[in-house]
Amino acid sequence: MANHSVGIYARVSTTDKGQDPEMQLRELREYCEHRGWKITEEYVDTGVSGSKDSRPALNRLMADAHKRRFDAVLLWRFDRFARSVSHLLRALETFQALGIDFVSLSESVDTSTPTGKMVFTVLGAVAELERSLICERVKAGLRNARAKGKRLGRPRVFVSEDRIQMLRGLGVSWREIAEELGVGVGTVHRTAQARSKNGSTLPDDAVQTTSAPRPPEWGSWQGMKRRCLNPKTRRFERYGGRGIKVCDRWRDSFENFLADMGPRPGPDYSIDRINNDGNYEPGNCRWATRSQQNSNKGCDKTLVSQWFRRGNTRTNQGSAL
Repeated sequence: MANHSVGIYARVSTTDKGQDPEMQLRELREYCEHRGWKITEEYVDTGVSGSKDSRPALNRLMADAHKRRFDAVLLWRFDRFARSVSHLLRALETFQALGIDFVSLSESVDTSTPTGKMVFTVLGAVAELERSLICERVKAGLRNARAKGKRLGRPRVFVSEDRIQMLRGLGVSWREIAEELGVGVGTVHRTAQARSKNGSTLPDDAVQTTSAPRPPEWGSWQGMKRRCLNPKTRRFERYGGRGIKVCDRWRDSFENFLADMGPRPGPDYSIDRINNDGNYEPGNCRWATRSQQNSNKGCDKTLVSQWFRRGNTRTNQGSAL
């Protein structure tokens, strides 16, 4: 192995307790001189714990190894390079794949020699044993959990079959139902199919139909949520952008919204907040025509328009904006 290029690695954990990497480097240089090796570069980590797999100098050494800048890696002792067998073995496997020898001075391990290769094999067997023991402990824990009646895996999501049927009967799409219930589309499909197989009190087409018209209140409910919750909508600045919110009871349930508001009296009616600084919630909302909304004195709409043109922020002085 004369005239081989070598990369030297040294590490000390602290700098304030008299530890100096120069002691390691001196012996490693002498070893290289004795064997006629050419030192390509010295990689030194100072004040870095060996428990960390990522270290500045070590990272540079591994990067240069992939570039084949040297033929061997030399270090003073195993624990200077890695504290865990798994980390050491991963590095050794990388060096072996790249055709780079690994030499530890204190342990007299040199993977270019038969003895060094034997040590490498033993370390690999120890790491494999460690992995097998971990797998066995995990499997034993799972068996114990099953024996105690514990359910494994993700928690089961319970979905109201009646709500799915009701929403489908109103013509709501599968995707919108999933968003409304906070579950995946597949979960909604499976729940509806399971109910159909078990004997639904409603006809099958009540669950599967997509042609039934949606109630007019549905559009008002969706529009209310969009302008308060979706910053990408054009009207968000005038509603959610200035702190107007939808109460939890209405945000999470169209049925609650419809029960509190009642049917829309006619096509000319839309949802109106009695106090224009208040939120969308029971007691502050009504169905009103455009003229009724314009006569709402809960907030001076002229001032609101001026406020938005100026781009000011919302103040907390009573009902002023």
